[in-house]
Amino acid sequence: MPINLLPSLHVYEDLLRIQALKRKNPNWFYFARARDGLFSILRSLNFLNRQVVLIPTSLCEEAIKPYLSVGLQPVAYKIDNELNIDYDDLLYCLESYDVAILHCVEYYGWHQDFSQIFNEIDQRNILLVHDKAHCMFDPDDVNYPC
Repeated sequence: MPINLLPSLHVYEDLLRIQALKRKNPNWFYFARARDGLFSILRSLNFLNRQVVLIPTSLCEEAIKPYLSVGLQPVAYKIDNELNIDYDDLLYCLESYDVAILHCVEYYGWHQDFSQIFNEIDQRNILLVHDKAHCMFDPDDVNYPC
């Protein structure tokens, strides 16, 4: 099951949008900062003695701190010049480490197709953190907020 991290920009407008999203997606949780959401979720999970979180090579320090706080070791996978996942490198990392979490980012709101990795992470029982912290809410689409 993926965890979706969404930004909060304008409090009143966002509350209205969040209420609409919450009605359609009751299992989503909203935080003012993505790292607050990560802290909250990571503290409640059991990683079955796995120690690694895969992160993209371009991820800010603040996004890594929640993983460090629960004792996970960040290992970077490559992204290309257009900020897309290097799937060959990602598969290499998945095979080389006992991964608990895969952190994927939609940089600047550019949608990426993660379907190539869904089967792989499902088979390995890896949690996907789908980071949409760079996205803006789209008022015309409450099903896909970026």
